[in-house]
Amino acid sequence: MTQATFEVKIGKEVYEVDAKDEAEAWKLANAFHSQTPPPPPPEKTTGESIMSAVTDFPRQMGLTGRYAIEGAANAVGMPFEPMRLGVSAISQAAGGPEAASISTYGRKLADLLGLPKPKESSVMDVKTGLAKVLPSEQVVGDVATSMASTIPMISGAGLVAKNATGITGNVAGQLAANPMLQYGSAAGAGYGSGLVRETGGDPVQQFIAGIMGGVATPMAYGGAKSLLTSTGQKVAPNLTGKLNPDAAIPSTADVEQMITLKLGQSGIDYNRISDQVKKALNADVANALRTGGDLGGDALRRLLDFRMVEGTTPTKGMITLDPRQVTLEQNLAKTGMNSTDPNLQTLGNVQAQNNRALIDALNAQGAGNVKAPYLMEAGEASAAKITAEDAARQTATSKLYTDAQNMPGGTTPLNRAELINNIDTALAKANANAFLPPEIRTMLNELSAGQTTINGKTLPVPFDTNALDNLMTMVATAQRRADGNASKALRLVRQAIDDTEIAPIKKEFGGNQLVTEAGANFLQTQDAQAGELLTALNKARASHRERMNWIESNKPIEQTVNGMEPDKFVRKFVLNGDVADASAVAQAGDPLATKSAILTHLKDRALGGKSDETGTFGASTYNKTLSDIGDRKLALFFSPEEIGELKRLGRVAEYTTLQPKGSAVNNSNSGALVLGAGIDALANLAGVSSLGVGASVIVPLGKKFMQGTLNAAEQQKALDMGKALSNKIPGLTLGERAVPASVYAGLLTNPRPRQQ
Repeated sequence: MTQATFEVKIGKEVYEVDAKDEAEAWKLANAFHSQTPPPPPPEKTTGESIMSAVTDFPRQMGLTGRYAIEGAANAVGMPFEPMRLGVSAISQAAGGPEAASISTYGRKLADLLGLPKPKESSVMDVKTGLAKVLPSEQVVGDVATSMASTIPMISGAGLVAKNATGITGNVAGQLAANPMLQYGSAAGAGYGSGLVRETGGDPVQQFIAGIMGGVATPMAYGGAKSLLTSTGQKVAPNLTGKLNPDAAIPSTADVEQMITLKLGQSGIDYNRISDQVKKALNADVANALRTGGDLGGDALRRLLDFRMVEGTTPTKGMITLDPRQVTLEQNLAKTGMNSTDPNLQTLGNVQAQNNRALIDALNAQGAGNVKAPYLMEAGEASAAKITAEDAARQTATSKLYTDAQNMPGGTTPLNRAELINNIDTALAKANANAFLPPEIRTMLNELSAGQTTINGKTLPVPFDTNALDNLMTMVATAQRRADGNASKALRLVRQAIDDTEIAPIKKEFGGNQLVTEAGANFLQTQDAQAGELLTALNKARASHRERMNWIESNKPIEQTVNGMEPDKFVRKFVLNGDVADASAVAQAGDPLATKSAILTHLKDRALGGKSDETGTFGASTYNKTLSDIGDRKLALFFSPEEIGELKRLGRVAEYTTLQPKGSAVNNSNSGALVLGAGIDALANLAGVSSLGVGASVIVPLGKKFMQGTLNAAEQQKALDMGKALSNKIPGLTLGERAVPASVYAGLLTNPRPRQQ
């Protein structure tokens, strides 16, 4: 059907419409006219504008009162919402009405007081259908109500934080922190939520927009703060300790000169560092110098420690030890590990990797399994070496006595009277005779008398080379079993034996005997044999004396020979002993086994007795144990480089766990648990069909936004060693980037998501 052009007049407007008939033309013209915006009102003069503002002032004051009442009601009613929903469910099941919320009563109170309501219409662009930049009174009301709702929340949380401890106090403290920033965050949440509502967004979309608006406000604050900070910082100067600012990329020589200077101030020789560590350190410092600012010498020294411990990864907080940065990183790590998103777990995984690297470093030096009886093994190794040495000395002494006994004249009687007299005199002077073991006293009495009685028979007791050997062996054996006064008495006996000159007894002849030539030759032979026997006997006695002096030279040897239990050896003489005892172990014992035992003991203390797989490296216990052993004892078993490495491990362990004075790490894990669960909750909302198509798009975007703002980006910044070295002022903390108001303000201004 052909169309014709019709002229339609509506009011003062005339429209030309192509239609099949006049009725259709009127219909189309009316539809077009209804979409045409009304002409703008005439511009007011300055006087009219001032008068309008004056006359509108009472209305604005009334609106402010309404926002304050409704905001306070929202905040007060929020904790009671679960109870109200339960009562409503029971009431509606019984056919009754829904229980009204405290928020509703707040609005009714404002109505009862006759306070004005914000205009609900927004100024729209008829061509696009979108709200203009200027918000309506309804959106302004959302902003004001949201800000008002935070006042009782912050005030109440502050009161709770002052009087509560534990998780409750920690959570309350976070809710009360940074009040001005929370007010701003609440305003952003109200604006974002109201704007989405004005454009037709559903309650869930409003809630997500509120969170995004609440987070965006502190982000904008942080950006402005960072800009002001960066403009106020100095640029890298010249090479009197700093680089030329005109050099965009510092040369390798310049970087090395800077590192040499800074490390030299800490007493560290750059030239003694390995090439691999130099390469990593040069890259870090070059990056730092590109960022501007003064190069921190202490931070560089800490970074060097990390680079020299294979497998460890430093963070900005570990390098700067700045309380604020440490707080940020520790809380970020906890938040990420309380979320199921692996992208948020970078810092938590770094902490776990550092712990493993410290354990591996001790293992690489020779530490063993802490579950094994490592002290017993090391004690047995040293005891075996000492016992073997003593056995060899004893064998050598016995052989010398046997050789003397087998010589011609080896059975010649020895002078016993002087020996027994010297022993008794020594015991009497020291009042020690009463402490002499009975078996030794009996043996001395029989030697003195030259006879003994067995079964009523009197038998001779010779005192020759064999008898002297037996006496000395008996005394030595008794000494190993004795202690205190008995040991002292036996030592006096042995000393008298060592000090007495014992010679063979020559047979005396009467006078006037006639000696033939053969008899003279025989007597000369006897004299020669006696002299040779005396020489051999003195050699054997000297060997025995040397052995006993060696045994008594230090406690480790003496107590090992006397039967000390091996499991106590390392602990008593090395870990808890003095330097002299430890030195004796290093010389007479097994130094390699002892070294391994020391390393394993350090690891045992650091891990609290747990295995490598389950233990957490404790810096304080490790460093205390290392200090208790002391440098002098460590130097007996370790090289200077190895001692330096042990101390470096202690420093790195301390840097990874230190919470400096002023930090506010959430050790209770409460806030991190809530925030991590909140991120997961946003993730779980994505794809839920009941939320509608809009929510299925906005929810994942909101989740991604929170991830980038709260965690992922900050975790990567924490690993930027260039910024850590250049003495930059730290940025915002987690509490400044994700203030609690960014979450609860969205709920307070949107009761429907709260109820759901």
